[in-house]
Amino acid sequence: MFRHVLVAGLGTLGSEVVKNLGLLGCESVFVADADMIEEKNVSRSLLLREATIGQSKILHALDQLRTWFPQTQ
Repeated sequence: MFRHVLVAGLGTLGSEVVKNLGLLGCESVFVADADMIEEKNVSRSLLLREATIGQSKILHALDQLRTWFPQTQ
C-alpha cells in the first residue's frame, strides 16, 4: 500500500478518495484545493457542510478528516 499520497481536488471524487485513504490507514495524505465551498459542493461531499459555504474547502475538510482519521497526517 502507498504510505504517502497526493490528492488534487476535494470535489466529489477527491472527497471519497481521501476518506478511503484514511480508512485504509494511509500514513500521510497531501491534499491540494484552492476553491471555496459553494452550495453545489455541499450536496456532493461527505466533508463539506452548508454552514461552511464561502469558506476554504481545504481548511474545513482537513478539520473533518483529522477528526475521523487522527492517525493520518
